[in-house]
Amino acid sequence: MIASATLFGLDTDIAVSVTDPNCLDRAVRHTRSLARRLDETINRGFANAEIIALDLADGEPVMVSSLLDQVIIEALFYDDLTDGATQAVLGPATGSPVPPWHRVNIGGAATTVPAGLRLDLMATGRAFLADHAAEVLARELGCGVLIRVGAVAATAGEAPSGGPGTDQPWTVDIDGVPIPLCAGQATARVGGRRGAAGQMTIVAGSAAMAHAAGLYVLRAPADPSPWLRDQAAAIIGDEDGNAHARPYGGLPVAAA
Repeated sequence: MIASATLFGLDTDIAVSVTDPNCLDRAVRHTRSLARRLDETINRGFANAEIIALDLADGEPVMVSSLLDQVIIEALFYDDLTDGATQAVLGPATGSPVPPWHRVNIGGAATTVPAGLRLDLMATGRAFLADHAAEVLARELGCGVLIRVGAVAATAGEAPSGGPGTDQPWTVDIDGVPIPLCAGQATARVGGRRGAAGQMTIVAGSAAMAHAAGLYVLRAPADPSPWLRDQAAAIIGDEDGNAHARPYGGLPVAAA
């Protein structure tokens, strides 16, 4: 039996689901706490958000928390992997051969964002929340967990039970499109509004990878990058909100 609850954080809706109803309250408390910490770290809508210190530093190094450091490292990794498709580092073109994500210095105890560049970490933070909350909760609670944060979701632990001795895939609804997920898989829906051209849903091993892969595929749909073939399976939604699954790479696609 799946028990679910909803909350709000990182400027979007968050859904928490567990396969053991007795664990739902603990799962919600943990997810709400991490969401709040991320809001206070990367959400510029919070007046004292830590990221604002980087905005005001004008290229000078800033001491950052371990949480902000983790999110920045993840953002820069996927910006580099996708050749900038995730747009975690924004700024005017300078003609420099060094890409923006290589110009952010995260060495040592401080982070330096060169003047003229700006970090956009909200998308990374939502995927980070889904991935980390699902992983930690599945380990600590000993049950299956699904965390959806806006248009990204991650699962961890056991699959839902379809009856004695059987398991069934998780199903997560994103923009009215039901996405089936095997245990341990994650998904992200990127692009325009539901039913619009140029929209992509990707299943991968983490929400962060799914989000990055989706943006990369939208920009370069014919690109045969080995990392993409190894990491992702695509699910395309039609205008009626149905999900049509097809293998994209090395991961299995759950039956709807």
